Amino acid sequence: MLEQTQRVRENPRDALNASDDPFALGEAGPGTALISAGIHMGTCPAGTTVRELRRRYADAYEIDPDAVALLDGSEVDDSAVVREGQSLTFITRIGEKGTIISR
Repeated sequence: MLEQTQRVRENPRDALNASDDPFALGEAGPGTALISAGIHMGTCPAGTTVRELRRRYADAYEIDPDAVALLDGSEVDDSAVVREGQSLTFITRIGEKGTIISR
């Protein structure tokens, strides 16, 4: 039979680095970090601000200008610097109520 048993990985990041994964990004090499927005995921240069990465990848990753930046799961502003090995995720919050400004 041609069936093969898939190995279970404890750490989700291991799936990104697995050589047998056809959708793997490859190992984030020295000087890189992970970046994702919606269905898009890849690597980016470390030592760069969130603002610069947002600008650089806006079209390719379809990053909404109002998207919130999460660095390793914590919300950060655009002046934060992405370090080697970190994970930067852009999310667009939906269903939030806006503020009412009275005149």
